[in-house]
Amino acid sequence: MGHNAQNSFFEVACKAGDGYVLVTGSPPRFDQLVSASPCIETDVSASLACKLTDTAPIIAELADYASSSPNRCRVIGHRFIVRSPAGNTWFEVACDDGNGPLIRRGAGGMFDALVNCTALPGKCILGKKPG
Repeated sequence: MGHNAQNSFFEVACKAGDGYVLVTGSPPRFDQLVSASPCIETDVSASLACKLTDTAPIIAELADYASSSPNRCRVIGHRFIVRSPAGNTWFEVACDDGNGPLIRRGAGGMFDALVNCTALPGKCILGKKPG
C-alpha cells in the first residue's frame, strides 16, 4: 500500500471477506512489531484505502440492520468510530430523516446493537445537532 519515513503499510485479504492493513516499520524488518487494522476501519482514509478487500457487503449489512431497527433508518452515510478491546466495532450512521444512531458489530462479525445518539451527547456528528 505504501510507506512513509516511519512505517510501511500492507494489505492482507482474507478468505472470510474481512481484510487488514498491516503496519510495520520502514523499512520492514522481521524483528519489528506489526499491527493490524481491519479494512472496514480504514475504508474512509483515501491514503490507506484497501484495494483487495471489498467492504461493500459489510456496509450493506450495516444499512440492513439500521433499516430493520425500530426507527427504520435509511442510511445515507456512515463512519467507523472505534474498536473495543473485546473486538466489537462501533459505527455511526446518518439516516435520511436527519437522525443517526451508533451501531455495534460484534467480534463475530454480526451487527447486534443500536444506541440512540441522543443518549450519548457529543459522540455523534452525522445526525441532527441539538439546539
